[in-house]
Amino acid sequence: MDKAYRAVTVEQLLRHRGGVPGSPPEAAWKRAWEQVGTPRAQRYEFIQAVLSRPPEAAPGAKFIYSNQGYALVGAVLERITDTPWETLITERLFKPLGMGSAGFGPPGTKDATDQPWGHTRKLLMKIPLQQDNPPAIAPAGRVHCSLDDLAAYVVCHMEGERRGGLLKAETFRRLHTPPEGGDYACGWVCVDRGWAGGRALMHNGSNTMWFLVMWLAPQKDFAAIAATNIGGDHPAKRCDDVAAAMIKKWLP
Repeated sequence: MDKAYRAVTVEQLLRHRGGVPGSPPEAAWKRAWEQVGTPRAQRYEFIQAVLSRPPEAAPGAKFIYSNQGYALVGAVLERITDTPWETLITERLFKPLGMGSAGFGPPGTKDATDQPWGHTRKLLMKIPLQQDNPPAIAPAGRVHCSLDDLAAYVVCHMEGERRGGLLKAETFRRLHTPPEGGDYACGWVCVDRGWAGGRALMHNGSNTMWFLVMWLAPQKDFAAIAATNIGGDHPAKRCDDVAAAMIKKWLP
């Protein structure tokens, strides 16, 4: 491990301020797609390649969105608990929240159409794909679930600062508080919005085949989620439009 990483904290990684590069080493990324070995072994090999190089920036110095940083947090949890990340998140998040539909990789049965497939664009065509990010970066985005189950996760965060629950209220506050001068907390963009009655929390993301955005207004006990099974800028804009329409319709 490059010695510059020794001072990095988990909180810096969750805020994308650990200096971890935004793009992985090319050879390591290619290897990750081969998916050789257990997910835990794949992650360990992947983060070894990432950490063997110097950080892209001094830890704590600037925001660099990095899936590699979240993969590193997952690997840290695995090392501390000696438990695969997939087992940890199932036992400590999905089951307590009743998220029975949650799983890893693309939803549905392989090669079947019992759940929607993701799509990508190629020229004027929409290409259906039943795939997801490689397990090496699963902590950054390889989970699927129903919208009902996602709503349970959203409510957990929306009520957490007031009522606690799965975590202590103070822990939720810390997860939702960005560093001074920034607006990105631990996975959440935190901004003031009039319709939210103050602070709003937003998260969006895509694996290039799906896109989702969610807005939380904790002061109003309101949240809006919009998702689509195709990636790209145009679907993202449409999801933003749908979320804005729901906010306009249901909030005074």
